Amino acid sequence: MMTGPEEEVGLDPARLAARLQDPASYVRISALAELVKPRADALPILEAVTAGLDDPDPSVRHLAAIALGQVGAPAVPALARALEERQSLPVRIAAASGLARAGAAAATAVAALADCLRSADEVLRFHAAMALGKIGPAAVPALRGLLASGNPEVRGAALDALGFAGAGASGALEDVRALLASGGPSSEAAAYAMIKISGDASAGLPSLLAQLEAADERGRARIVERIGTLRKAAGGTTSQLTSSLSDDPAPDVRGAAALALARTGTTGPETLAALSQALSDPEPEVRAQAGIALSALGTAAASVLPALRLVQDDADAKLAAIARAAAARIAGFKSA
Repeated sequence: MMTGPEEEVGLDPARLAARLQDPASYVRISALAELVKPRADALPILEAVTAGLDDPDPSVRHLAAIALGQVGAPAVPALARALEERQSLPVRIAAASGLARAGAAAATAVAALADCLRSADEVLRFHAAMALGKIGPAAVPALRGLLASGNPEVRGAALDALGFAGAGASGALEDVRALLASGGPSSEAAAYAMIKISGDASAGLPSLLAQLEAADERGRARIVERIGTLRKAAGGTTSQLTSSLSDDPAPDVRGAAALALARTGTTGPETLAALSQALSDPEPEVRAQAGIALSALGTAAASVLPALRLVQDDADAKLAAIARAAAARIAGFKSA
């Protein structure tokens, strides 16, 4: 007779706790692998899972951090400890991600997360900034302190965290405004944070557009992506985005511009013409992004159906599949 998940021997808390203490690392790894499954619950054996953070096997430590991240508030102290520099980057990243899921309940981990913003690793800084943003107002004092850092990467990460907090970071608005006015390498992050905290696109969008003209390739792609996340609030940037899509020499920038046009909801002739032209871009990834963008625009992209159908049998299998799916979706919207 088949058994349900709650009847599986491997999910019995007592047996799992015993396996977590087994001398063989593969047994400990197997036990933790059970705990990271969607319907598993590590809370009944929280102490045993937390002990996994000190395991000699790096795979055990990593899985323990992932399992703890699924527990929520009760695991916050353990996750804060998993952020320590002695831990590997995968463990620290998993811990920061888990704290982000805990949200405001992770306020006691603010200091440990703020320390992670000083890391040389960009991925860890991102996940720590996201967690601090999810914590919200309780993280603002620590983030304001980091805005005075002499390291532009630290300032940028703190600004990103404040932006993730949105209106919850209103106490830092004047600090961010001052950084934006001062110029320098933090201006991009400051402009974006101003928009997210104030809820007013005009507070930072002109600065982002000005910086788009002068930034290097990576910076242009990042700025275009930021503009896209503003969605309808960035609806007045159509000309700049279509110019990036049509004229920028960097494929990453052109691809980001295609998606940004869809995210901002611009559906006028200028947008559709630029996306249609991008279906024949020399770079396969840009062509694919244009197809995805047209699909996202739905019925408003009906005039571009002929162009999509021209490439739905393209030699590039990825583009052909995207074009077929986009054409079917747009045609379906049109007939609905």
